[in-house]
Amino acid sequence: MSSKKKELISLIFTGVVLSILLKQTFHLSGWRFVSDLFFALGMVCLVYGLYRQINNLGVFNSLKYGFRTVVRIILNKKPASGEIKTGYFEYVKSRPKHGSVPGILVISAGFLFISVIMAFVAG
Repeated sequence: MSSKKKELISLIFTGVVLSILLKQTFHLSGWRFVSDLFFALGMVCLVYGLYRQINNLGVFNSLKYGFRTVVRIILNKKPASGEIKTGYFEYVKSRPKHGSVPGILVISAGFLFISVIMAFVAG
């Protein structure tokens, strides 16, 4: 199974577990539960997609690099030979990019749209 399928399955599983917790907490049933299920799925996908997009943009690269450098200095560790980077720019260039962000955001929009339709049916 590819990593994209595993990623999507884990997101769906997280959304279903979240919606079951909401069902148990607020005693939901019928169409309202289905609407909340799709809303939870949409929100989980949206949050994960935005997290991946922020990582792709490199918003917190300097914070991550600085924190790792400070920890390495405090622990007095020398980096392993495969981990040696001469500076911040090499660290930024070595960061992986994730191309699945638009797909996750489209799936999120689809789940949220279905949730709105189900809310009108339940209402």
